Amino acid sequence: MKKIIKKIPVLFLAAVLLFTTTGSALSDASSKQEVVYVVSDASGGVESVNVVNIFDGGEIVDYGDYTAVKNLTTTDPVSVDGDRITVSTETGRQIYIQGTMDDAELPWDISLTYYLDGVETDPEDMSGAEGRMEIHFRVSENTKCKGNFYNKFALQADFTLSTLCCENIEAPEGTLANVGSDKQISYIILPGQGIDTLISADVKDFHMDAVNINGIELNLDIEVDDEDLMDQVRQLQDAISQLDEGTGQLAEGAETLSDGASAFSSGLDALVSGAIQLDDGFSGVDAGLTAMEEGFAALTAQSSALTGGTSSLASAMRELQSQINAFRVDTDRLEELVSASGEIKSGIDQLADAVSQLQQSVGFDQYKSTMSQYGLDIDTLTNGNTQAIDELNSEIADLQTTLDVISRIPGTESQAAELEAQIESLQSIVVLLTGNNAAISGMDAYLQGVSEGIGQIYDGVIQLQTGYIEFNSAVGELADTLTGMVYSLSQLADAVNQLAEACTSLDEGAEAYTDGVAELAAGFDVLSDGIRTLADGSGELLDGAEELSDGGKELYDGASGLSSGTETLDSSVDQLYGETSDIDTRVEDEIDAMVDSFTGEKGELTSFVSDKDTDVTSVQFVIKTAGIEQKQEEEEPEPEEEQLNFWQKLLRLFGLY
Repeated sequence: MKKIIKKIPVLFLAAVLLFTTTGSALSDASSKQEVVYVVSDASGGVESVNVVNIFDGGEIVDYGDYTAVKNLTTTDPVSVDGDRITVSTETGRQIYIQGTMDDAELPWDISLTYYLDGVETDPEDMSGAEGRMEIHFRVSENTKCKGNFYNKFALQADFTLSTLCCENIEAPEGTLANVGSDKQISYIILPGQGIDTLISADVKDFHMDAVNINGIELNLDIEVDDEDLMDQVRQLQDAISQLDEGTGQLAEGAETLSDGASAFSSGLDALVSGAIQLDDGFSGVDAGLTAMEEGFAALTAQSSALTGGTSSLASAMRELQSQINAFRVDTDRLEELVSASGEIKSGIDQLADAVSQLQQSVGFDQYKSTMSQYGLDIDTLTNGNTQAIDELNSEIADLQTTLDVISRIPGTESQAAELEAQIESLQSIVVLLTGNNAAISGMDAYLQGVSEGIGQIYDGVIQLQTGYIEFNSAVGELADTLTGMVYSLSQLADAVNQLAEACTSLDEGAEAYTDGVAELAAGFDVLSDGIRTLADGSGELLDGAEELSDGGKELYDGASGLSSGTETLDSSVDQLYGETSDIDTRVEDEIDAMVDSFTGEKGELTSFVSDKDTDVTSVQFVIKTAGIEQKQEEEEPEPEEEQLNFWQKLLRLFGLY
């Protein structure tokens, strides 16, 4: 255990004149001790300075610029020659020589200022005062004083207030003690330090004893055990070292997070661009769907005309069959038959053209071509979706890795929560893009089935068209034959009967065709609604992608700020580590300096009186201010002069008796 031994000034005992003489004379001046008695007024202004020099007897030589010199112990004469004082006394007997100094400069400027109810008041007017009293006590260095007493000596100042006239006493910087009915307020003023403080009280019939101020260099050996403190200092050094290492790792993690956030933000920009392209494409899809809906409406309208024509044809053929079977031939009716057959042929031709156009319009390739005309390439969209899904899955994996890193870093919980939310959003987008590809594949399968159904209808219509061309030619020939000659009615009846059956089948086929067209139109309506729903989802995807992009930019800004902040923190901790690497040595030095401040400035003790007094073993200052006397109602008669002994005379000289 390391021990630091320092000497600390202790509290003084006023007017103590017993000292131990040490040292040896360096010149003809005798070894001595000095006690400087100072009497001041109530404000601290110096009124008299008397120095009592204490010698061990024998042949004494002393120096001092005194206005009066007196032997206080013996009747031996004192010789004064300028500033040289000599006296011859009995050896081994302690002798006290008093010297009076004029214009002596003390090491301290002492000031006491009195206030009554906040108004500065002359000390003489404070006697018997009533109200709130304040004493402003100041001590500062007197630079006019020679020697190092201010930085070497400590002061103890004692104020005594009677509780009979003072209440609610406050002295924030003083030590209060009860002495009978008095309250003693003590101040210790360390070497090199002054004081500026207040004492306050509620007073009535105020009076106060003299203020005693003592200054001396005294020593007390103490031990300062700093082992526990130094252990804590070393623990602090270790903690700072660990903190320096941790902030370095934190800075690396924050930089990794910032790089990941940058890549994530770039990926989100690509996602937004793709979502914009997808949304624009669906805008074109909507226009294409509208055109297809109009085509189905036109086809449905032609279906009504077709079914009407085939129904009329079937009705005419039944009438013809009835007439033939009744063995009657009416040329007018034959002309109607020819005309109706021609209309049916025209309707079948129109139906064939419409079904051909429908077959060319309905199909996945036609759907892709239509979408391409409106700016959307289905294959590019599918490939883009697949690529976006792959990139998003890669981004999700990267973000999951980043999340695993920052989740282990204290203080990044909010960034981790944002990353988890971003991962969930990206996973939702992957599901949506996968559904988009599935919808496109479903559209392919559905349109393929529709195209095949239309192809079958088209084949049937072509067969109907081919057969009816022959039938229509036969009708014309039949009409010509019936008009120009008598035809075998039995054969005609058979032919008409067959034709009637064919017309009935044609009518039923036309109805089946129109029903198929209606079902195809209804199915396309469902498909159209699904595509429009997908288009709406594309708009939501774009909005979500933009929000996600904004969030990614905020994440990048936050990660960049975190990286910058951790770099600053790491730099600051590096600086802290560098500045605290020798803190244990500096703390020990500060402890030494702090303890040294209690002992005051080092160096040889000098005489307060004269530089020629080179063998001074101790110097003490005893300063006493004038008190504030209690106000007397009647003047007391002067007492008879008392016969005093030596000590009583000495004490009275300094106002102590």
